[in-house]
Amino acid sequence: MSDGGFYLFPNFEPFAAALQRRGIHTSTQLAEVLLRETGVALLPGTAFGMAPESLSLRLAYVDFDGQAVLNGVSDEIVFEKLEAGVTALTNWLKQLPKPIPQPEAILTV
Repeated sequence: MSDGGFYLFPNFEPFAAALQRRGIHTSTQLAEVLLRETGVALLPGTAFGMAPESLSLRLAYVDFDGQAVLNGVSDEIVFEKLEAGVTALTNWLKQLPKPIPQPEAILTV
């Protein structure tokens, strides 16, 4: 298996109002709630120099066979756990008090 990893660094700012209604004001609080309620472990943005209120988190996806990716194995097989984690996060976001932006709003380029 290859060494290394890949990361997503989603910004949950578009959900700030809905998160505040849940008592979530910092990236650390958000990471703790998401772990407890979805089982998805993320690191708060503060661990990477972001302000606590930035509501940014880092998701590492390192549980896959890097060599298989290089060999062109199907994404559905290789990234199954990543997809499950992102689906859990998306479903959690959909449960936030309304109005909320679309979950796709956090994955801007």
